[in-house]
This record gives sequence, structure tokens and C-alpha cells, in this order.
Amino acid sequence: MYVGSADGSLYALDPDSGKEKWHFEAGDGIRGSPAVADGRVFFGSSDGLVYALDAGDGSLLWQYDTLKPVVSTPLVLDGLVYVGSRNANFYAFDAATGRVKWQKFFWTSWVESSAKGRDGVVYVGSSDYTRVFAFDSKSGKELWRFNTRGEAWPDPEVTDKLVYTGGVGYAKFPRLAGFYAVARDSGQVVWSYPMPVAAPPLGNGVASSPAAAGGSVYFGGLDGVFYAFPAGG
Repeated sequence: MYVGSADGSLYALDPDSGKEKWHFEAGDGIRGSPAVADGRVFFGSSDGLVYALDAGDGSLLWQYDTLKPVVSTPLVLDGLVYVGSRNANFYAFDAATGRVKWQKFFWTSWVESSAKGRDGVVYVGSSDYTRVFAFDSKSGKELWRFNTRGEAWPDPEVTDKLVYTGGVGYAKFPRLAGFYAVARDSGQVVWSYPMPVAAPPLGNGVASSPAAAGGSVYFGGLDGVFYAFPAGG
């Protein structure tokens, strides 16, 4: 079991006893969850680095310096590692070498959303850019973008036909943030729910990551309410 800590270390623990097997010291706190694939552990740190470790002994395989904090969870898909940084870039790394295969600049917007992948497409939100993007996973070609009318902090939830996401509006700068179901193939909105404005300083919208299961979709709002909708709206 692998877990990051605000003390700057990534810990490998025995899942039955909790006994530490090894730990690796990064340069700052680890806010996102690590991703584990093909004998490697991938994670980002507030020191700005993306790390790849040997899952067995914790030895460093490669690292890449983005120069700004990395707070999301990497996505590992078909030999590539996808993760964003507060330097306004979204990266696709070669999982074995750490070489950048492609990257996208989000115009001064932090990239704090964790990406999701399905059928050769990667979906990720932004922050001040107020957009959710769909990229071809191999080439990085943009397939579509959708305006959430608020900071797109949530990790998108991706199903066969839909992408669920949300946006956040600050109380000081209210926006028309809401919850959205977007067509996976086109980026066109299928249905939406306008989120009520909460009392200051909460703002309005959806900061939590939605989950779809059993014909429903679930998410929490900044108004303090937990929502469940039929998947079709």
C-alpha cells in the first residue's frame, strides 16, 4: 500500500500489518494520491517534481521538474503518465524513461484536476481556464473543450457516453458554476444543473469529483449538500 504525506515522504506499507517497508523523501508535501503500474509508483510533490519509483524497493527511476507544485494524481495509460502542474502545463511522460511525449499549456491556469482516460482519449479539467479538455492520448491532439463557467477542479467521471464534471465560483467573484453531463464524443452538454450560491465564503459550484454507479451519478456541492441524479439527468 502506497501513501503520500504532508511531511514530504511517500510510504510503502504492508496492507495487513501497516508495517513500513520503505519510504522515499521528496522535497515537499505530497497532496495527490500515487499511481501504481507495471512495478512503478508515480506521484507528484509540492516541490514541483514528478517522480517514478521502483515499487519494490522505493529506488528512484526518474524525476521531472515542473518548477511548480504538482497536487493531482497521475494517470497511467498504455505506457504513458499524464499529470498536470501549477505551472499551467499538462504533461504526457514516457512511463519508462520520464521523457516528455507531449504537453499542453493552459494559459496561466493551474492544472489541479486528475486526468481520466478511456478508449484512447484523456480527459482533464483546469482551474482559472474554466475548461474541461479531451485529448488524443498518444498525440495530444485536442478533440474538444467544454466551458464549465467556473474553476474545473473536479476529476472528470467518464462513462460509455458521458463525461461528468463541475465548476466552482468564488463567493467574492460569483460565476454561473454548476454540474454538467457532457457527450464524450463531442463535448456538447447533454444536461446540467445550476448550483445554488452558498453563503460566503464558500461560493458555489462543485469542487468534489463525481462518481457514477448503478444508473446514478453522485457529487458534493459547495452549498453543503450531497446530490444524486439519474445518470440521464
